[in-house]
This record gives sequence, structure tokens and C-alpha cells, in this order.
Amino acid sequence: MLKILAVGNSFSNNTTHYLYPLAQAAGVALKVVNLFVGGCPLERHWHNIQANNAEYRYELNGDDRDDAHLVSIDQILPEERWDHIFSQQASGDSGLLDTYQPYAGLVYAHLRQAQPQAHFWMQETWAYDRASDHRDFAFYHRDQDEMFAQLEAAYTQVSRQVGATLLPTGTLIQKMRALPFFATHPLNVEDGYHLNDYGKYGAALLWLQALAGVPADQVPMPDVAALRQLDPDVCKQIAQVVAALEE
Repeated sequence: MLKILAVGNSFSNNTTHYLYPLAQAAGVALKVVNLFVGGCPLERHWHNIQANNAEYRYELNGDDRDDAHLVSIDQILPEERWDHIFSQQASGDSGLLDTYQPYAGLVYAHLRQAQPQAHFWMQETWAYDRASDHRDFAFYHRDQDEMFAQLEAAYTQVSRQVGATLLPTGTLIQKMRALPFFATHPLNVEDGYHLNDYGKYGAALLWLQALAGVPADQVPMPDVAALRQLDPDVCKQIAQVVAALEE
């Protein structure tokens, strides 16, 4: 069984939401835990580690119910012998290189000390919808292309610094936006930055392909009500885009 831990925020919530059912459909046994504080940047993750703050919702296998029982990172790190551990920057700071360090290095050093056998990843978050009114979009002159270019450069540099493999979710989302369907159908929910079910589906396929080695275009559609509502042809195109990222 693959055991996956994300120390993240709502963007890791989005990307792990359908990972478990997709893995089941592909015959892959896994456990995925997302430690979730909304909008949490690397700086706050580090301060929470230092103070052992119990601020995180514990999301198991895509269950994002609001549980009143909160946990700390160091409570969950010993729970398993984790195979894969992820973190990421807060979305608004993702293209601002000076927000990453020293916190990324400190966070990853702590995680690596606790679980030295794990494969460490940094998830590249994505640029906002062109119509998003998120206040941090102003950092990028409300320009999606500018935001993507800056976050891609920042994640590429910092992932190398901390010795983590970059998972290019942001690149995937940008490529998905180029599909004809999304010229007239937003890829984000109404807030303009979180992913809708198409985006969550594509991101989870990317995680499954990268972590379990299952080509995205060979993963059957799971029997999940929300996914059954998606256009099968669009989902096939998304899977092809994900599969092409490995070529």
C-alpha cells in the first residue's frame, strides 16, 4: 500500500480529493492524508512545527469533512512509514520567490529527519482564473500568464534547493486550460482559484501517474457521482494531457 502525506492547504485538498477513488479504480492500494489549514504558507507550516500547533484538519482519502478535532504535523508524521511526502507554498505567494526561504528548507529538513526513507515532493500550485478577484492576484498585475511564469520559476528553483521532486500540477492546469472545452467552461469554481471537478480529476490523475506509475489514460473512471456528471470526452482529453507530461 502506498502511503502519502501532504502538508498543505486547500490546494492540496483539491488535488487529493479524487486520488483515492481513482487509485481504487486502477487497482492501486493507497492511503492519502492531507493536513489542511486554509491558505497556509510555508512560513506558517514552519512556525506550526516549531510550536507543535494543532491547527490542521486531518483529511483521509479525500474526505474533507470539517472535523473539530485538529492535529499537529508532528502528531501525524509517526502515524505511518510514509512513502511520499508533499508540501507546497500558499497560492498567492507561489510566484514570489522571496517568500519561500528559509521556510521551505526548514520544513523539508524537519520532514526528512522524521521520515528519511520517504520520497519528497513539492507540488507546483496553479495560476488563478483570468477573472479571479483574489486579492493576491494583484501581485501579478491580475495576469494569469505572469502568475504562472513566476510560480513555475519559483517552484523549479526551490524544489531543487530542498531536494524535492517537483510535481507540475500548475503546468497541467495551464495545459488543460488550452483545451477547447475550457475556452467556454471555467476550470475553476466561482471563487476563481480553487479547482472544479474537472480540475480535481486531472490533478488526481497526475498524482496517481507520478506516484504509482499508472499512465493517466489507462485509469478507469471510478463510480463517483460527481465524476459521472463530467463529459467523458473531455475527461479522455484531460487524461491524454496528463499522460503527455510524462513523455
